[in-house]
Amino acid sequence: GKLFHACLKTVSCRREVSTVAMEIQREDGTVIVLLPRRFDTDSAPEVEKEIRVVLAEDPERMLFDLSATDYVSSAGVRVLLAVARTQK
Repeated sequence: GKLFHACLKTVSCRREVSTVAMEIQREDGTVIVLLPRRFDTDSAPEVEKEIRVVLAEDPERMLFDLSATDYVSSAGVRVLLAVARTQK
């Protein structure tokens, strides 16, 4: 099945999603999502929307880069868990 990873990694391509700064990069079948500095109730809905768009493309793997993330609220954790559940 699909692999789900959350780890630290440096990503070079930056993308603004509305008011939420996040990055999405594709590398050898892996989609790398650099989460915003604050992954909270303000940013989680927009991040989840963008992740769903990427998941519709059926990537081989998705990696979440938290290296630039200072804070993750329960809303951010919920998004990560929801994505993990859909990829089992």
